[in-house]
Amino acid sequence: MKLIAYIMKTLWGHRARTMLTVAGSAVALFVFCFIQSIQEGMNDLKQRQEARGSLIVFQANKFCPATSHLPQDYDQQISKFPGVKEVIPIQVFTNNCRASLDVVVFYGVPPEKLRTARDFEFVTGNWNEFETHQDAAIVGQAVANRRNIKVGDKFSIGDLSVKVAGIYRSDNPAEENYIYSHLEFLQRRQGANLVGTVT
Repeated sequence: MKLIAYIMKTLWGHRARTMLTVAGSAVALFVFCFIQSIQEGMNDLKQRQEARGSLIVFQANKFCPATSHLPQDYDQQISKFPGVKEVIPIQVFTNNCRASLDVVVFYGVPPEKLRTARDFEFVTGNWNEFETHQDAAIVGQAVANRRNIKVGDKFSIGDLSVKVAGIYRSDNPAEENYIYSHLEFLQRRQGANLVGTVT
């Protein structure tokens, strides 16, 4: 009991020193946690990249993927490189390539290749509905929550309208911010004739 009284008296008697010690400890703990979180993030990113082993190809000198236009038949040339297992042509459409808090990104992908290319699970909806309807799309859970989208809804951004065939969730939170549609649908969207080109 005497020891506790002595500690309290010392702490209270030297308030400035006590506050500096507490503040210094708090800053040190914050810096430690910050560095650890960055380290964990970098390790996680490295593991994801190694697990996926993917290479993404864009047209040179394009600041926005939606402005990149490569011939779709490059997939045949790329697939001949040693070590390449699969090539998936993708067309990207986004409502905004500038800084924005609500960017919606559409990926046009051949539906038969989407299942093998992305690791996600349906929350609601029907995979068959997506595969059989050209204007169907599957929406990430983050976009669906942000925009209040449900299966069966018609969803529009600018001149692009899709029917929501499913909502999916993914282990990768960034993945849930995408909307997947048919490649040909994005290539032939209103006002664009991008058949034969991909992002």
